[in-house]
Amino acid sequence: MKKSRQHKSPVDWRAFYCSHGIHRSVVDMDSLNAYQKLRATYLHSSINGYEYELLCFARFIGLHDFCSSKGIEQLTWIDADIPIFDADFLNRVCLPRGYSVWALTSGISFLNTMTCSEIGRFVDLMLDFYAK
Repeated sequence: MKKSRQHKSPVDWRAFYCSHGIHRSVVDMDSLNAYQKLRATYLHSSINGYEYELLCFARFIGLHDFCSSKGIEQLTWIDADIPIFDADFLNRVCLPRGYSVWALTSGISFLNTMTCSEIGRFVDLMLDFYAK
């Protein structure tokens, strides 16, 4: 019988990620007026679950609040789930000059860059759409 491997000391994942410049922040979505408005007006029309689809829209509200509160002017994200707040990130990847969106594979992975103001305008558009 094969013995399972056990670590002699637990990994301090927070310290590991922080040492690599990776930090986690939590946004209290329930405290955001825009999120409350979205929850009250969102009309679900997807085969995916209600909470999942609501989160797909709500993450932009959280990103806008986070960027606004931290003074972050621009961010890049991978597959809409991994935000990168390094303003120089796109200069270090193979993105064609002048492009802010790049599909890495057909319809699966992409890089996207938006300013905090653009995210705010998208949130306003989304809230206005569902309010009608």
